[in-house]
Amino acid sequence: MTKFQQEEISPVQKGKNFEMKIEKLLTDANIKCEITGGPGDKGIDIKGMKKGVKFIIECKNWRTKNIDRSIVTPCIDIY
Repeated sequence: MTKFQQEEISPVQKGKNFEMKIEKLLTDANIKCEITGGPGDKGIDIKGMKKGVKFIIECKNWRTKNIDRSIVTPCIDIY
C-alpha cells in the first residue's frame, strides 16, 4: 500500500472512530464521559456529566444529511 492509498474502513468502524474522537475532545476538556454506543444503545453513544449536569450525545458523522428533531427526541425521552 502506498502512502496515498487509504485503507477501506467500514461504516461501523467509521462511527466507532468518530465516537472515540468526540470522547477524547470531552475528556481533554475535563468532562467526565463514557462511550455507551453499540447494539441496543437506543441512540445514546456517549453519556457524561459536568458540574452535576448529565448529558447524552448521539454521534452522527454525516456529511449529506441534516439532523432533525425526529432523531434527537427519542434520546431525550429515554434519559
